[in-house]
Amino acid sequence: MAAGYLASSVRLSGRSEDSDFPVLGRLGGRNGRGYGLKVNGKDVDHGIYRRLYPGDKVRFQVSGGGGYGDPLERDPERVTRDVAEGYVSVEGARRDYAVALNPDLSVNAAETKKLRKA
Repeated sequence: MAAGYLASSVRLSGRSEDSDFPVLGRLGGRNGRGYGLKVNGKDVDHGIYRRLYPGDKVRFQVSGGGGYGDPLERDPERVTRDVAEGYVSVEGARRDYAVALNPDLSVNAAETKKLRKA
């Protein structure tokens, strides 16, 4: 046995956002995203065997579920509540729900209307 590695290899499985098997959305909801697997900061291909060495850093990034329903139909006030409760970031509100928020987390109605029209 070579010095410096664990006695057995480990099979690491992960999916990337452009995987053949995304976390699917339903009824107009978008697919889940943000999943993957990294070893020492580098993406790992799905289902490969690797030896892990002492000090290696393995990062499993798990996606949320796929969305349910058209995100542009979600009430902007509910999106604001989602942001306040930490479920959605301010950036995510804009990107995923086309809801613009003011610094106090109130809805910027004019900007939201423009975003949703686009």
